Amino acid sequence: MPTEDVTFEDRQGRRLAARFERPERGAPVATALLAHCFTCGKDLKGLVRLSRTLTELGFGVLRLDFAGLGESEGDPGEGGLGGDAEALVDAARRLEAVAEAPALLIGHSAGGLAALTAAPEIPSLRAVATIGAPAGAEHLRATVERAAERNDADGTEDDRSGARTVRIAGRAFRLPESFFDDLASRDVQACLELLSVPLLVAHADADEIVDPSEAQSLYQAAGRPKSLLSLGDAGHLLARERDARAAAYAIGGWALGVLEATGAREGPADGEEADGSAGDGPDRDAVSGAASEHAPLPRRTDDRRTTAVTRSGYATDLTAGGFALRADEPERLGGTDTGPTPADLLRAALAACTSITLRMYADRKGWPVEAIQVAVDASSDRKDGVVATRFERTVELAGDLKDEQVARLLEIAGRCPVHRTLEGDVTVETRLA
Repeated sequence: MPTEDVTFEDRQGRRLAARFERPERGAPVATALLAHCFTCGKDLKGLVRLSRTLTELGFGVLRLDFAGLGESEGDPGEGGLGGDAEALVDAARRLEAVAEAPALLIGHSAGGLAALTAAPEIPSLRAVATIGAPAGAEHLRATVERAAERNDADGTEDDRSGARTVRIAGRAFRLPESFFDDLASRDVQACLELLSVPLLVAHADADEIVDPSEAQSLYQAAGRPKSLLSLGDAGHLLARERDARAAAYAIGGWALGVLEATGAREGPADGEEADGSAGDGPDRDAVSGAASEHAPLPRRTDDRRTTAVTRSGYATDLTAGGFALRADEPERLGGTDTGPTPADLLRAALAACTSITLRMYADRKGWPVEAIQVAVDASSDRKDGVVATRFERTVELAGDLKDEQVARLLEIAGRCPVHRTLEGDVTVETRLA
């Protein structure tokens, strides 16, 4: 999906970093603003998968780093929960300039509290959803204070300003006294009373960080219309891909229904397809939540130039032929696991090139190849300062093929351009731009 780095200045003058992701086809049917959990960030693996799945449903999604986290300026907790809520309001205004004002606001964990606090100040909203959120600020305050007390027991003392060090998920944060004061004064119930749009409370039954009873309390405190959604055995951080995608499909489907019911998004008339014509089955765009006036798929703009941009961390935004991609490293190596590694991409290039080459050849010959699957593994050894790499390629062909046709296709696999490049005399020249 096309991804755009977005920066904006909040009302405190700090530069906040965000990413906006669009659907593959045309303009978004609606835009969503996504708030991350306490001490997390916009590149949390579960939230990246959540937002990218929402783009499959036709949403444009902006996710940001709160102050002092990720790539945003400032200090963590500097403005308290209220400061995060103000950042969401500022981000909504920035989103309006990038695409259109947000119709959907999603808050994860403590980000859910920030979302509920900010929602009354974002007039464009038509729906709000929380994921694994506590029912009130006192839950977050108690959690953080317990972390601070554990840190105090380890021998770290508070400074004279009242700031306290907390260690959460292996990371230390220095939180000012104003952060705790803000939580003590924050009234989420009052924000719920001001909420005038439908609310979806989503929570995992197996949430290990925020007890599911918090979802029940939040749901009971909210006015109507409201919905309660179980995310089953998902973890709090939606770390498993299937959990993040399931949450996105459930929330996105609910939100699209709300938008159609409120007239914020036009749906097809009864008995009609999304393009206005009668039909028996669902239109592909209607199923995906995409509007019928979507533009064509993005086209290649440059056959040769490939760029990579890496800022903080290892997550890297790529452009290849005008298409947006993402590379990263796994968490065990210090990355955020939001995309394949460069080595993965190299193997993928060989696999894709092989598969496309075989398809071209089979089509030209008129051979009955129904499907082609290519798997590539690689291993490297270093000897006398020289690295020797071995690629192992497995080709699976589906179709009523003769033995001699299969043998010929395996021979043709060795002629794909990437294969020839890897076996050829390769020189890499590097210069400073």
